[in-house]
Amino acid sequence: MSFFMKNVFSPAILACILISCTSNKLEDSDRVAHQGPALELAGSMMLHLDEYSTYEFFSHQVVNENGRELLCVLNKQNKSFDTYDLESGNLSKRFPIPSEGPYGISDPYAFLMAGRDSIFVFNQNSFKNTQLLNNEGALQASLTPDNMMTYKYGLNHYSLPNISSQLVGNKIYYGVVGFFDTSDPENFQNDMKLSGVYDLGTNHLEEMESFTFPKSYTNKGWSTYHAMFSWIKNNENDWVVSFHASDSLFVYDLDFQLKKSFSAKSQYVKEILPMKRNLDSEEHLRHAVQSGQYRRLLYDGYRACYYRIVVHPREFNQNEDKNSIAFNRSPFSIIKLNADMEVVSETRFQGSIYSIFTAFVSERGLCIPRTNYWNNEIEEEKIQIDIFI
Repeated sequence: MSFFMKNVFSPAILACILISCTSNKLEDSDRVAHQGPALELAGSMMLHLDEYSTYEFFSHQVVNENGRELLCVLNKQNKSFDTYDLESGNLSKRFPIPSEGPYGISDPYAFLMAGRDSIFVFNQNSFKNTQLLNNEGALQASLTPDNMMTYKYGLNHYSLPNISSQLVGNKIYYGVVGFFDTSDPENFQNDMKLSGVYDLGTNHLEEMESFTFPKSYTNKGWSTYHAMFSWIKNNENDWVVSFHASDSLFVYDLDFQLKKSFSAKSQYVKEILPMKRNLDSEEHLRHAVQSGQYRRLLYDGYRACYYRIVVHPREFNQNEDKNSIAFNRSPFSIIKLNADMEVVSETRFQGSIYSIFTAFVSERGLCIPRTNYWNNEIEEEKIQIDIFI
């Protein structure tokens, strides 16, 4: 194992390091429409920003420390690890990501907080020089898998909240977004691997053979934006996976053996169809915008339920829809499912207000920041986060 200090950390020592509002009734001005027994707006919270803060919480994680709920954010602009107290809304801690020397990371991509003194910071497309930091930002170890060179074209582990990496025992489970032409049906065979494990004990990467695209994807070409998925790990240590073009949810055991699937179809999205080959990036975007997609899945362990976020289809605007930011303009809905994967409700939201990519679950409910790219009401010094239950 490649550490920043040779022979300082044995596997046993490394294992020790690793283990170590007011309720409001929904008003028309909130621009939320109900369909059936919908989510209710329970209140709001404010996060207070300073001159170094960012509202782009694309890599974030909620943790509980000494009875306080904290929102941890990888601040890519400032290259720092920022922690907010969700009760006060204040920044409680910030430390820089080590960037100097042979084990520094100059452009941190994502993180996984496995414990108070076990913060993994990842490079993009590689596990090389993964940093293990303590709660003060001090570098504890630099980790590089022994078989990293096997992935000579890189390993696009996602490791963001949509497909968050998870530490289970001494293994990091990660999802993979492949480097391939998604419109080529030959690339959607049963041998496409979508996840892997970084075993910290053996210092080895291993692909999960059993986790691939569902049958509805096989031998078809897809938009780049539909050849994606979102997953969560629930309290039973099962993975629940939502593929962007499938109206079903798939439940796997910890080793990604399929256990069962459930229908979780949106009333706002028709069947999402494959697309033709050899189309340019604009056509991929057009197809996805006009088709809609099942974009995110979140798990609420406090209330034993799931939230499936669905981006609705709309007309493509060639003048304004230039890249993935286009999906922020689309209306969306949230399908709530109970612990048995039964649909409880679907709540519709207008586009251009909320950031679905930075939504998170806290003890108070489903928290959705009003930090949409197209929202002209964003303030520089604070973030409003609406809470739904």
